[in-house]
Amino acid sequence: MASSSSNDSGSGKMDDGSELVMSSALQAFSLPPTDATHERTFNIPYRTTTITTGGGPLNFEMPGDPDLYIKLSETTLSAGLRIIDESGRPITSTDQVGPINLLSESVFSRVEVKFKNQLICSNGNFPFKALKTTLLSYGRDALKSHIGSDLFIKDTAGHMDDGLGLSNAGLNKRTDMFKNG
Repeated sequence: MASSSSNDSGSGKMDDGSELVMSSALQAFSLPPTDATHERTFNIPYRTTTITTGGGPLNFEMPGDPDLYIKLSETTLSAGLRIIDESGRPITSTDQVGPINLLSESVFSRVEVKFKNQLICSNGNFPFKALKTTLLSYGRDALKSHIGSDLFIKDTAGHMDDGLGLSNAGLNKRTDMFKNG
């Protein structure tokens, strides 16, 4: 005689002792719980502790503080970028220069996170992983909206090797964003 491990009571539970739950993605109209572990949040800017000219690692040190909790999931890096010509002047609209997709991620070849000199996370080939994650994790709507703030504008299929001003609409749009440096 065959035995079954499923519950035949009709409750939809795998076992009578388990608790029914609902995916948080389906709870669009319920009020989320309040996290009482945080009294307040604020931004603390940290500058790089290294000076680089023309490349090299950027190191940031965040000293420990027993009264503060760093929420790594909300930690961001802000930076500015300017494209200059060989003489050091900002490019103009006449220069034939265009950035690649996901420019901010492409600036860094490797990202490492250390805690008390202990390596926590290391990500070599960072630009490639960022591009794969973007292409495989987001739908068309996201790629056309908020992912654009990361300078992702999809290249025209079959024309990715075209130069500026030709048939690659994505490259042409990215180029327009930097036409004055």
